[in-house]
Amino acid sequence: EPPVPVIAIEEPELTVHPGAIPLVADFLIQASRRSQVLVTTHSPELLDCVDASAVRVVSRSPERGTMVSPMSATQGEAVRRGLLSLGEVLRLEGFQTEFQYPPDDDGGPAAADDDGED
Repeated sequence: EPPVPVIAIEEPELTVHPGAIPLVADFLIQASRRSQVLVTTHSPELLDCVDASAVRVVSRSPERGTMVSPMSATQGEAVRRGLLSLGEVLRLEGFQTEFQYPPDDDGGPAAADDDGED
């Protein structure tokens, strides 16, 4: 039987005992070998079971709408160096993206006005 192309699961941790979350993560990882798997979560325990490169941050702002991006370079580096786990990043400060402000007219980040004049 051919694999399902996409599997999407919203917050699988909601009905699972925290001690069973690593088992759920193993099933999701196995499924990802045959299908694209999209999981939304607020669970630090589930995040600690996945690779940081697989994590994307979803944010929404009135100016830019919904955006999906990698976590900030600073947070990613802390996880890669083993200073924090993904779950600890979520617990301590929440995931951040590189750009937390609206872009200027050319689509890039807005420039800071350092001259002190209006």
